[in-house]
Amino acid sequence: MRNAILAACAAISLLLTGCASQLSIQAQPAAEHQTVYVAGQPVMLSDKQYSVAVSPSSSRAMSNESLSFLVYLTNTHGEPVNFGPGNIRASLNGQPVRVFTHEEVLAQMERERDSQALSAALAGLGQAMSATGQQQHFGTASAQHYGRQGYMGHSTGMYSGTTYNPTAAAVAQSNIQSQTQQNVSNIRQQHDQEIASARAVLLATETVYPGNRHGGYIRTAQLNDSNASGTLTLTVTVNGEQHAFDFSVRGN
Repeated sequence: MRNAILAACAAISLLLTGCASQLSIQAQPAAEHQTVYVAGQPVMLSDKQYSVAVSPSSSRAMSNESLSFLVYLTNTHGEPVNFGPGNIRASLNGQPVRVFTHEEVLAQMERERDSQALSAALAGLGQAMSATGQQQHFGTASAQHYGRQGYMGHSTGMYSGTTYNPTAAAVAQSNIQSQTQQNVSNIRQQHDQEIASARAVLLATETVYPGNRHGGYIRTAQLNDSNASGTLTLTVTVNGEQHAFDFSVRGN
């Protein structure tokens, strides 16, 4: 039974991890775009009735992660307009790629937090199951044999045995349990800080009044292909006015 539980823990832990490769993301400005650089990252500007700026959060990403872009709208029109992730569409080589809402990104981060906490708990369970307190002993034994005529001979042999120390087992399991609880707590604390930071910078839907600007980060679904390559297009639509931005995506 113990071996079965250990095998189950290992199998579930493997399911919570995966392989990934690196992707490069490069802006492909169109003729009508202006390009400026902020901290080394290109920002493409599209000026029509509304002004939209888009930039990848990084020129590198992992294939098992969602892609992230910074999107800003400046309302240069005379009327208020609602703007958020719902105004943005993404596609790779013409095939739709999902753009997550503010709430979906936060929920996804919470699931990742819980998955990592579960993985740490399973690892601790496996260690606790191994801490049985059993100790194996090895040694040699010898004997002399006597008969009616006196000394008959001498023999030696090897022996081994296993003893159980309940106190050692209890101490080991208690230490493992304490360390596991600390590991899980550290994981949750770190992720909670990241979630709080993300909540502040992710693009959420707001009403943008004339002369004001609003923006933040969006996330797309992961491309699910370590060899993904082609053109990723972000299309921002504001009151029917479309602003398209192309990015070259290459798998390394």
